[in-house]
Amino acid sequence: MSSAFHQLMKYREDSVVGLTRKATFQFYSRKISFLFEHGHISEVVGVSDNVFGHLLTICNHGDSKEGTSENALAKDVGLSQPTVNRIVARCIDDLVNAAPEYIRWPETKDEVRRMQNAFLNLQDPSGRSRNIPCFGLLDGKHWRCQHPPRTGSLNFNYKGFFSFNSLFVTDAEHRIIYIQMSELGVNSDAQMFRSGPLDTLLQKASEVAGVRKVPGSDTVMPSFILADNGFGLSKFVMTPYRENQLKSTKDIKYNEKISSVRVKVENLFGILVSKFQVFNRELRLDPKRSRALIISCCVIHNISIGAPSPPVVSDDEEVIIDPYKCAESQRTALKNHLLRV
Repeated sequence: MSSAFHQLMKYREDSVVGLTRKATFQFYSRKISFLFEHGHISEVVGVSDNVFGHLLTICNHGDSKEGTSENALAKDVGLSQPTVNRIVARCIDDLVNAAPEYIRWPETKDEVRRMQNAFLNLQDPSGRSRNIPCFGLLDGKHWRCQHPPRTGSLNFNYKGFFSFNSLFVTDAEHRIIYIQMSELGVNSDAQMFRSGPLDTLLQKASEVAGVRKVPGSDTVMPSFILADNGFGLSKFVMTPYRENQLKSTKDIKYNEKISSVRVKVENLFGILVSKFQVFNRELRLDPKRSRALIISCCVIHNISIGAPSPPVVSDDEEVIIDPYKCAESQRTALKNHLLRV
């Protein structure tokens, strides 16, 4: 009798929970539809109506609120936590699969020129053009995570926490054009650079774009990106002088000028953490899923910024032979150019 009574009570409890979840989901669904139809969806999902509509074309399985735990989201929308887990996982997979369309490395001369021109036109607080002819900014980022199982200290980084390391390249508008994710946290940015495809991509971009006379000056420059001095100086990666290399005030001023632009890639990381609150705490998903989450959020970020303007077809440019025999002579020419403007 007691067993039958408990079974009956459990059936009633399950029925009540099921009805409550169904009612909650129907309410949440109507709320989302109303907000979307009346242009207020950003109040819930944190992106504009146009971006949300675009994301729906990529993710056909549902949506989630960035930064909200799956348990909390389940209570909000009236679905079980395992169901929310499946929806979130499918959305992440859809966005990762779409990443090559939205996180794109420049492949043509005109694309490189458009990016260079955007950096050339950046202005300092007084309204003067910074006039740095790079086409991208490189930096590394550690993403805090729980200790991945069976990894020992391989994810314990020099900053004192467990993480996945990554490399990012951004354009002048904080648009991400390259991501390289590592399964580890112990490896350095320079190690990732040496072991990844970025150096080859930089070489191809330089070959495609060729050497260019910087507009408004007599300085000629190959195509390059800026990075901090944790990366090695090369013809494709211009870096500041290390402290033990500073020999004059010109060297210091050069460092200040390129650092004032290079900081934009650090701003990018701040934007991502601010926009996606899940990054305010350690990632607790399966390690592979955590790395996929980072990439999917970067896809949403790029969609939010919008597609870059179409590159203007370059006029016939004079073919210029690279005059610099080494990276150091190229950096000296860049320094002289920046101190003249």
